[in-house]
Amino acid sequence: MDLSITVNGIKFPNPFLLGSGPPGTNARVIAKSYDAGWGGAVAKTVSLESAKVVNVVPRYGKLRSRTSGEVIGFENIELISDRPIDVWLDEFRQIKKNYPNHILIASIMEEYEKDRWQELTRLVQDTGVDAFELNFSCPHGMTERKMGSEMGDSAVLKFAPSEGPALSRGLFRFPRAPFAPICPFLSINRRTRTPSTRYASTPPPTAPEQPPAPPLPPRDPRAAQRPRRA
Repeated sequence: MDLSITVNGIKFPNPFLLGSGPPGTNARVIAKSYDAGWGGAVAKTVSLESAKVVNVVPRYGKLRSRTSGEVIGFENIELISDRPIDVWLDEFRQIKKNYPNHILIASIMEEYEKDRWQELTRLVQDTGVDAFELNFSCPHGMTERKMGSEMGDSAVLKFAPSEGPALSRGLFRFPRAPFAPICPFLSINRRTRTPSTRYASTPPPTAPEQPPAPPLPPRDPRAAQRPRRA
């Protein structure tokens, strides 16, 4: 039975795609997922400087049912990949060489600097990956560096020119644009209720200027001399 599908010009052997996370932590486990039947995989999120990624131990936990106590899932507080980018680039090439018909999507994340995003994109696209995931969603993406969900939750960081070149409009403006489809990955855990997509084509609206408050009436100097009621 042919289960292949085509999405955004990419032909998947089947509609089953492994999401970014611990199951895509290196080439070996991604290869095992392909061998197990997955049509594609999103690799664990990479950045330019893995030395800044410091994971804690332990960082995985079992999620148990409140009634039966059985394991119903897993949770983790793992950060993005702490493996050097050069290692990932070699493994991306290796995966596409060994599994040319399977889909490999690179998940990338960087600080709020256009040059860093562009450099990372250039490096990764030359390995032959099929698409990019822009990770604007991970709550463990070192938000203190304005990464991950900090960027995805802030329309100002993504779109406001007052903070520098608007990331959404300037991220891929270099002579040789990425050949692969791009998918921004936004978080459902938002601190604000205004959809970020509202700002996709225009800068964030500014609040209308309020008229100045009317001046207070002059104080009656005799008021302080009036006796107070008991």
